[in-house]
Amino acid sequence: MTAVAGQHAVHVRRNLDVVEDSKTGIVLRERPHLALGAVFCICALSMLGLMIVQKPQPGQGRLVTLMVGFSLGFLSFGIFCLVKSTIAVSVETGELRIRRQLGFLKSEKKYLAQDVRRVFTRSSGKGSGLSVELASGQKKNLTLFTEYLDPAEQAGRLNHFLRTAAKRHR
Repeated sequence: MTAVAGQHAVHVRRNLDVVEDSKTGIVLRERPHLALGAVFCICALSMLGLMIVQKPQPGQGRLVTLMVGFSLGFLSFGIFCLVKSTIAVSVETGELRIRRQLGFLKSEKKYLAQDVRRVFTRSSGKGSGLSVELASGQKKNLTLFTEYLDPAEQAGRLNHFLRTAAKRHR
């Protein structure tokens, strides 16, 4: 789906992928941007490779610094695009779980349902994404990207399961 904002075409995904939606919980997945990540990683590695093949000459210190900086920036963004996220709420365990995966590297963060105040949508010029507000007032992003048309319904489902889990685990 493509939305037009001004004169720029912007790709907007409809919703997060629903992996599971049952009586006991919901699991949502944010797909990585494989093609975009690959392009940025290849550009970064090509720039670094070019610097190795064509050895810098004396007096090109600033150019080398600039190219290394751009290469690392491109590589960082490319790797960021390759991260797959999974957001899950389980009534049985009474927790919100956010899992991020980049290849074999995995990271997982868990919050008890009673420690979560609400899940809400955050917006950008490109679209919307999901965030969570903790009981402490701290806000965290659930989705890495803000490219979804309207994830408010999915935020509502997450909130429903969080409230149910919090009541069950008091």
